[in-house]
Amino acid sequence: MGMSVMRVLSTRLLIGLGIVGFGASADAAQPAMKGGETRMYVASGALAMPNVPSIKDPAFQAEILAAHNNERRLLGIPDLKWSADLADEAKDWADELASSGQMKHDSQRKHGENLFFNGAGRRTPAQMVQGWLDEKQYYKPGGAMPNVSTTGNWMHVGHYTAVVWSGTTEVGCAVGRGKSSDFLVCRYNPPGNVQGFAAYDVNIAKRAAEAAAAAAAAAKPGKKKPKKT
Repeated sequence: MGMSVMRVLSTRLLIGLGIVGFGASADAAQPAMKGGETRMYVASGALAMPNVPSIKDPAFQAEILAAHNNERRLLGIPDLKWSADLADEAKDWADELASSGQMKHDSQRKHGENLFFNGAGRRTPAQMVQGWLDEKQYYKPGGAMPNVSTTGNWMHVGHYTAVVWSGTTEVGCAVGRGKSSDFLVCRYNPPGNVQGFAAYDVNIAKRAAEAAAAAAAAAKPGKKKPKKT
């Protein structure tokens, strides 16, 4: 069963939330989730993540960074860098969630935080991050927080905006495994979702999209010019 948790960081006028999705088979196509949804899936099939990755594993770090930065690059936003300190924080909280079996935000107010959980081993870290990226379909580009969702509820896109917040420079994540669930915690610095501000500059994103489209068009094989005789 899924649930959503909202946190308002009043000291910096920040907005944060965590989303929960109880996982189905990792290779099964699932519709995008919105914050606040309650859904249940039957876990079946082979495990996508048999073992919990170490926060010191370069492959895990690269997977998390790619999942975030691939989307940021589409929008012309600078890449996030891995933070060992943020990862340590995330691991402490992921282990706490796994131990308690309860989905809730940490009481800290210094860093941004995205949360996700599903059946143990049913999704890879990148697939869990994709759960946040799926909120893009409801995002209203150019809107200032909290007027950022086509649904009228910013919580439906709050994880996505945390991922693509242009002012954020660092991320650190960890997975905790409980009796039957995995908990992904990502911490962001500086935190995003600042009330009254947009996640990124839509003009920069437009230019990035145009450049990508032009590069793709140039890469397509064209008709060969006839040889002169």
